Amino acid sequence: AVVVDSTSSPRYLQRYDALLVPAARHVPLVVDALRTASRRPPVLHARLAGVAPAREAERVERQLTGPVVVLDMRDGSAAVDDVDRVLLQLALRSKDSELVLATGDDGDTNDGGDSKGLQKRLRTLADRHSVGAWLTAGDDGLTSAITLADYALLQPRWGDVLVAALTRTPIALLPSTHTPTALASALRSDGVVDDVPGILQLAATIDRRLQDPGALRARGLALHEQLFQPAKALYDQLADLEPLPGTLSSSSKWEAIGPRATTHDETVRAVDPASTPPTSAAQKIEDDLAALKARLQQEQPPAPTPPKTTSTDGDKGPQHD
Repeated sequence: AVVVDSTSSPRYLQRYDALLVPAARHVPLVVDALRTASRRPPVLHARLAGVAPAREAERVERQLTGPVVVLDMRDGSAAVDDVDRVLLQLALRSKDSELVLATGDDGDTNDGGDSKGLQKRLRTLADRHSVGAWLTAGDDGLTSAITLADYALLQPRWGDVLVAALTRTPIALLPSTHTPTALASALRSDGVVDDVPGILQLAATIDRRLQDPGALRARGLALHEQLFQPAKALYDQLADLEPLPGTLSSSSKWEAIGPRATTHDETVRAVDPASTPPTSAAQKIEDDLAALKARLQQEQPPAPTPPKTTSTDGDKGPQHD
């Protein structure tokens, strides 16, 4: 299994022969999570492998001529809570670029509980501040935008980060309304992502990065090398893995029936060859019945003795044949 969520339950992790963790800083977290598991498969740091989609052909089809910047407008991002300032900051940019605003699906945002309301507000503010942008919705829309982007400003989730790393798209982490996730902490510690300090620094962050395309591509390459490797290297790691004993028995139970049920015993016992071999279950039942019969016979009271009578010829008393 490839483990991208270091908080996964040990109940599910223990079912596999090995656990491959793309983020090196998450390996100790997964190892700690397995301390309470009954089985402990090996945990290995293994970067993924994959082929990036053809982005240039997609750019031509969408008639995108300048650098593409993607802004995550889904729930959890501080950009959703301050939409007015976000659009005002986008209007203050000095570098020309193609903007893509990605919202969540219906019910995925906290803007009135309806992403359609957020989209409507974005259209209104874009007209008011003369901000030319593209609008897309849902995870699929964001994924396609990241594939084409030169710079992506995200509230990080594993799916988005893996797509960005695969396509060598540099990313910046937006301010979060929640506690930073383990993923965000690992990316910051590895130094492969930028940070947007606040919404008021949004325009400055975008302009600074777009001024140096070479440095921007280097950031994307660093993110790619952090999570991906050549396919052959991954195949070599997989070839070295061996099945962990007990994998199948832990995931499925076999019930012994028929004659197998009387001889099948899952408990392993150490037996001294010099000692008396243990009796079977059937013999034990017969021995218990015999002991019960003997005890009942001992406890049964004796039968009463009939009275004795005698007769003599002298008195002609009662005689008995």
